[in-house]
Amino acid sequence: MFSFLLGFGAAFYCAANGPAVRRTFARAVLTGYDLAVSLGRSAHRGSLELKEDMEDAFAEVRAERAAQTSSAFITPDAETLQRIQSVRSEIASLRSEIPSA
Repeated sequence: MFSFLLGFGAAFYCAANGPAVRRTFARAVLTGYDLAVSLGRSAHRGSLELKEDMEDAFAEVRAERAAQTSSAFITPDAETLQRIQSVRSEIASLRSEIPSA
């Protein structure tokens, strides 16, 4: 019975004070809208900052990796150089055997 009376009282109040309730409701909706827009903008700003930080971190890792790979090249020893020269001479002899058209 109490719930019925509470609901009836709320309905009577809304019916009797319709314009005031409508204005209050409209203010609440607009305040909520403004809050949602500002939170959305803050979230967007935060995500852009996070993206920029991640891109900076990735760029640093790529630079470190490039520095490591560039220093990883090994100078060939004398035996390897001799093999390379012999392969080049074999290629040159094979090219000379091919008849030119």
